[in-house]
Amino acid sequence: MLEEFKNFHKRLKCTMIYVTHDQKEAMTLSDKIAVMDKRIILQYASPIKINNKPNSKKVATFVGNGIVLEKEMSYM
Repeated sequence: MLEEFKNFHKRLKCTMIYVTHDQKEAMTLSDKIAVMDKRIILQYASPIKINNKPNSKKVATFVGNGIVLEKEMSYM
């Protein structure tokens, strides 16, 4: 079914909104993703940006399946 959505989108060249709770589907199909929590958009960006540079710990936890590594600060 995902391939059909992709082909349909390519053929019509129109904006489509696809709602899913499956991160793999979202990352595969989308050129932009809105990560939402309780009806609030936490981040709207490309899949690569959301994956590599989440704008909050909540987005990082969601996209990283609960894994968040704390950044160690080094002072000179």
